[in-house]
Amino acid sequence: MDGYKNKQLIFFKDNKRNLFFSVLAGILVSISRLSIAWILQNVIDFISEKNTYSLIQLIIITIITFIVLGIALILDCLFSPQFSTNAIKRYKDYIFSKVMNKSSDSFFEEDTATYLSLISNDIDIIKRDYLDQIEAFVEILLTLIGAVVIMIASSPILAAISLLISLIPLFVSIRIGKTISEKEKILSYKNADYISFVKDALAGFSVIKSFRAEKKVIDNHVEYNNNQIHSLKKREQAITAVSSFSHFLGNMTQISIFIVCAALTGKVQNITPGTVVLFIQLMNSVIRPIEQIPKMVVARKGVIGLIDKHDALLNKNNFEEGKQRLNDTDIDIHISSMSYSYDGNFNTLKNINLDFESGKCYLIVGDSGSGKSTLLNVMSGIRKNYQGSIKYGNIELKDVSRYSLFDYVSIIQQNVYIFNDTILNNITMYGDFDNNDIEKAISLAGLDNVIKEKGSDYICGESGNLLSGGEKQRISIARSILRKQKILFVDEGTSALDIETAKKINDSILHLEGTTRFIISHSMDVDLIHNCDEIIVVRNGEISEKGNFKELMNNQSYFYALYVLANK
Repeated sequence: MDGYKNKQLIFFKDNKRNLFFSVLAGILVSISRLSIAWILQNVIDFISEKNTYSLIQLIIITIITFIVLGIALILDCLFSPQFSTNAIKRYKDYIFSKVMNKSSDSFFEEDTATYLSLISNDIDIIKRDYLDQIEAFVEILLTLIGAVVIMIASSPILAAISLLISLIPLFVSIRIGKTISEKEKILSYKNADYISFVKDALAGFSVIKSFRAEKKVIDNHVEYNNNQIHSLKKREQAITAVSSFSHFLGNMTQISIFIVCAALTGKVQNITPGTVVLFIQLMNSVIRPIEQIPKMVVARKGVIGLIDKHDALLNKNNFEEGKQRLNDTDIDIHISSMSYSYDGNFNTLKNINLDFESGKCYLIVGDSGSGKSTLLNVMSGIRKNYQGSIKYGNIELKDVSRYSLFDYVSIIQQNVYIFNDTILNNITMYGDFDNNDIEKAISLAGLDNVIKEKGSDYICGESGNLLSGGEKQRISIARSILRKQKILFVDEGTSALDIETAKKINDSILHLEGTTRFIISHSMDVDLIHNCDEIIVVRNGEISEKGNFKELMNNQSYFYALYVLANK
């Protein structure tokens, strides 16, 4: 519930003007409905010659009523959509900013499909079942209150009997609707599961085709789709049950009150034909809330459940953000007794002890699955939930603020993400850089020919699908070189490049002055091996050996075997 109250501020902040006029429209509609019922009463009494008002007076009041109704409809058209869409925009911005500010460890443990479902399916539910209903709720509630007041003023006895009959279905409907909130949550999770499956299937389309796994994937889709539709059906059945039962009881209530009016007409003082018509009209304003309020209350409970779910998910962080800033020009890195586990049970890295001097180049090698990339991810701050100690200078890495860390650190990864934007924006990542520095980074990354051929304003496509793997890697390399960070991590950064281009880029990285470089490579590139300051050999999550090329070859141990095998 606290999460829901907090989100109300997000929905309404800088949106109060739209909310005010939207609610005002509901109030004016309510006044118009009540006025129309009153006008009909007096018209009937005028016809039966039991009237208080003249025909001219009734015509003037009718004109005023419809002017007010017209104003209400105009306000509704202008401000109601503006209110709900602005509220959704602010909430989506809030969600996205919360996701972007989560710790890496928390984010990598979660399914991105959950967030996709959150900002699509769940947002639609919030808009439909809460934001779009605020004006309607105000309108029918005020109409209900106004109807009750007018009914009591017209005939207290008839009003008491009518309202007593009307309250019964209201309480019954509310009790029936209590299960919908839970069903809404279940549907949200099933939506996320379905989106996750479809996202994976589309991303792995080429793999599915090459292994002829279409039938199995289609069968899996049927299962996920059935689970989602089953949850949707249960939710819809509950909502329909509330609606149908409310409608049934509403009609039963209306007929009962008609019968009561007929029985009391002529027997109770002040019950005129106009009064009967008034009650019949006003009962619509009582019965409508009986039908609608339970559904609105139930839907609101469902929305509260969703928002609380969002709150728990968005505020889940496995690692508390550090606050200290790195301020040394040259930073040595010291690792002692460091271990890391993805699942909290099995250690991928075990008791790592290493010291790195600022400005030097380090090559990290080892078999696939040995823990090289994990070591790089932990050292670079992507994964901070480690055991032991990693110090940048004299500051523990866990205590360093993310923004301060990435003022010093750049990462070139094997799997490059390219945004659906221009090549230039993908290189600069929307930062402001000197043109000479940009051109130098493009040259060092081997992007000259790509820029000449396609232009710097070339749109790269979704996930860079209009670029080759090599072009994407070169953009990633240019990004990092451009930032001139003091520490550079390279995880198979040239794996998609041809040998000549890879050698050129490796040479550029080797000769980056004033930068501490950590390079993961499977290729056993001769220039890298001979020109790096130290080689770190990782085996089964442990440091097997370290030293320069000559020392490791003389040892004739694990590195020696890797090197001989790679150069056969």
